[in-house]
Amino acid sequence: MDDVRQHVRLFIEQYERDGLMYTDCPSCNKPNKLMIGPADEGGHWFKCLSAGCATFGTTGEYVPKPGRNIPVPGTSRKIYPSYHRDPKFKELSTDRYRFLATRFHLSGRSTRILCTGEIERRYVFPVYSPDGPSRGYVARSYDTGESRKALLRPYEDIPTPMVSWYWPKHRRNSYRSVVLVEDQVSAARLGMYMPCVALLGTSISTPAAEEIRRVGTLYGVESTVVLLDNDACTTAERIADFFHNGKPIPLFDDDVKDMHPAALDELIEVLRG
Repeated sequence: MDDVRQHVRLFIEQYERDGLMYTDCPSCNKPNKLMIGPADEGGHWFKCLSAGCATFGTTGEYVPKPGRNIPVPGTSRKIYPSYHRDPKFKELSTDRYRFLATRFHLSGRSTRILCTGEIERRYVFPVYSPDGPSRGYVARSYDTGESRKALLRPYEDIPTPMVSWYWPKHRRNSYRSVVLVEDQVSAARLGMYMPCVALLGTSISTPAAEEIRRVGTLYGVESTVVLLDNDACTTAERIADFFHNGKPIPLFDDDVKDMHPAALDELIEVLRG
């Protein structure tokens, strides 16, 4: 089991820290069958989905709880150079640009902010800081058969939070709320109307929560809305607990990224109160 735990830790370190992930199971060797997620007690849990494989457990690593910004000894993340320095980076073709805009009902501005190019057929989704400059990127694939859909590529080591900010075109001095969602496409859609943060998963780190609180105070934010799927209600409540004005709202139908424009308009009205 120690070998499996090491396999999981290396996978998390290389590709992603937060959210639900899948990789090959080292016990039964079935591809993309080992499911990994954040554990309530800290670290990550893992479970093989293959019939007959009994692989499951936790990594047992400590993760700070809300209000306890305690460093984890030896914790670091693999860092990468800017996508602009990758010789395989190129601008999006017209067809690839239209695919994103059409599939997710994105405006031209939102599409250009969401995606700045591609590397080996993976869309480059920059991870934006509150002030704009990117702190990394996600290499996102929508190709059928690709087992690892999203690869996180941070530029900086911990504690820089890997969450991505999206803002309306004309930024105001104050906002009633900031919305937290799981993915960048959803955040780009909502970011046309109000400040939105893509958590890049379904959990939040202490540095990320501190950043959201700091920016929220700067803009006079009255509520921090956590918008996750209906089956992640407990997770949404746990994330909302990081904020004195946290407010979890479940999504009973489509994710924000998949919503029809009319349904998104209704959601916007709810969020604006």
